[in-house]
Amino acid sequence: MEQSLQSNRPTSVHQVAASLGYSNDGYVHQKYPDCVGQSAKRLRWAKLAEPDKMRRTLEEALHEHPAPTLTKLSGRLGYSSSNVLRAHEPDLCEQLSRGTGPPY
Repeated sequence: MEQSLQSNRPTSVHQVAASLGYSNDGYVHQKYPDCVGQSAKRLRWAKLAEPDKMRRTLEEALHEHPAPTLTKLSGRLGYSSSNVLRAHEPDLCEQLSRGTGPPY
């Protein structure tokens, strides 16, 4: 739990519990209540910043030659598929898919 708090990418309590082999996060909540509270706070802040980071990453990708695929961009942002990108930024994703960036 403490390693999760020190990492650059916040991890949910459920993910920490699963990585330790627990079927649910009840034991972690009971054993580390202070860490659980800190972890929840970090996750909330990270989620607030995600849309901005996602948008910036996609906008910067429009200037790359060749433009990276949505799959590669998803990986850069820590997602396993491009569905999240498409859900939050459909217009930018469409531009990247078509290979049409901003005018020069």
